[in-house]
Amino acid sequence: MTKYADDGDLNRKIQQQKKKKELFPENQILDYMTQICLALQHVHKKKIIHSDLKSCNVFLMQSGIVKLGNF
Repeated sequence: MTKYADDGDLNRKIQQQKKKKELFPENQILDYMTQICLALQHVHKKKIIHSDLKSCNVFLMQSGIVKLGNF
């Protein structure tokens, strides 16, 4: 983990939830998905395509901010 992803990545978060046998709260899923879609919209407007979008390239901040990486 780096200072840019102080809460790890979405893949790690999913694995933690599986281990606890718990689902994500619906509002958390909506928040993550909204931020991911807005980030993709932003980069697409700049004519940038993310060719490897997957959960381990979605970085999470403790503040609740989602960042895309590995372009």
